[in-house]
Amino acid sequence: MDFYKNARPDPKTAPPLEQWRTLYQLADELKQLAPWKSVYDSQLFRIELPEDPEPYFCSIMGNGGESFGIAVYPGYEAFARLLRLLDTDSNELEMLLAVDQRVLVCEFCNSGEVSNADRAVIKSLGLRFRGKHQWTTFRSGKPGQFPWFLTAEEAGVLCRVMPQALAALRQYLTAEDAPEFRDGVILRWRPAESGWVLEEFPLEGIQIPVERIKVDESEWLPYKRKRKTRDVLELEAGYLPVPVQESVSVPAHATYIVVLTNRKTETPVGPMPTDTWDAPPDIKIASALLDYIKKNGRPAALYVRSEWIAEPVRDICSGLGIRLHIGEDLSLSESMIHFLYLMLTGDDEVLGALDELSDILDFLDDDDDDDAPDNLITFPKRLR
Repeated sequence: MDFYKNARPDPKTAPPLEQWRTLYQLADELKQLAPWKSVYDSQLFRIELPEDPEPYFCSIMGNGGESFGIAVYPGYEAFARLLRLLDTDSNELEMLLAVDQRVLVCEFCNSGEVSNADRAVIKSLGLRFRGKHQWTTFRSGKPGQFPWFLTAEEAGVLCRVMPQALAALRQYLTAEDAPEFRDGVILRWRPAESGWVLEEFPLEGIQIPVERIKVDESEWLPYKRKRKTRDVLELEAGYLPVPVQESVSVPAHATYIVVLTNRKTETPVGPMPTDTWDAPPDIKIASALLDYIKKNGRPAALYVRSEWIAEPVRDICSGLGIRLHIGEDLSLSESMIHFLYLMLTGDDEVLGALDELSDILDFLDDDDDDDAPDNLITFPKRLR
C-alpha cells in the first residue's frame, strides 16, 4: 500500500542489524524449501517452545499463487482470531476479520511493495533481490492496525519460532512416516526426551475461552423502564479495512464500525463509524445497543454472529428481556457493511446515491414534525 513507501519505523524499537541478519537468513531457508508447493494456508502447524507459556500457530502462504511466506500467530487469542477468519464464508465478514488479526509475517513480495525502510535494511545486509515474489519483508499485524514494521521484541519471537517451523516443515515434507493433515486436525511440533516430535493434534483439543465481559447493572438498569417493542435487530461490529494514518512514523489504523439494523424495515438504526470516540470495541458495542434502546425502546430480539460480539451485550439483553440469538445469518448487516465500505472508499455509484438523499435529509432537518423517522436510508437493491 502507498503508506508503506516512505513510512518510518521507530528507531527506538526497531530490531538491531544482527537480528535482521538472522531473519533474512531464515527467510532464505524458507524460500529454498518452498513449502507452499505442498502445504495449504489452512493447514496449520502448532509450534511449542519450552521457554514460552503458549504455543505459536503457523500458516504457510503461497499455495494460491498470490502471497508467499509464513504467518506466525502468537498464542491462543491470536489463534482464535485466525479461526474466525478461516471459518467465515462471507466476503463482508472476511473483510472485517482480516484487520482483526495478531500476526507476525515473513513475506516474499514484488519490488513495488517494498518500503524505503525495508530497502535500507536490505542494503545494510549487502543483499540483493530481483524478480517476482523475491523481495523479503517482515510485518507485524495487530487488531485494528494495518501491518507495520517489526519491533526488536517481535523480531526476537520470529528468530525463535522460524527455526522450529522450518524443522517441522522439513519433517513433514521428507519423512516417510510424517503425519498427514485431516479435517479437524493440525500438526504439532513439540520437544520430547528423544528430540522434537511432529504429530497430529485435534483442533477440538484446543480450548479457547471467550472472555466474560461483565456490564455493570447501573449501566442498563435505567433502561428497564423503556417500552418493549416488537423490533428485531441485527448487530455487527468490526474493523473496516479503510486505512487512516496520522503520519509516516505511525501505523495506519482501520475504522471500527458498529452496525445495528432493523430486520423488518431493512434499515440501519444505529451508529456507524466510531473512530471519533476513543473506547475499547466491547464498550462501543454495548453503548450502541443502549443508545438505540434510549431512543427507540427495548427490541424483542437481537441477532449477532458470534460469542465475541455477544459478550458485551449479554448482560444487557438478559437484564432487559431481549432475546439474544448467536451464530445466526446476518445477511442484512453484511450488505450494510459492504455499502459502508464502498461509501468510505469513494465508490461513485454509492456517493451518487447519497447525493440524491441529501435533499431528503435537509428537508427532514427543517421539518417541525417530531414524529419524522430518524433514518430513511435503505439499501441499494444490488446490495441486498
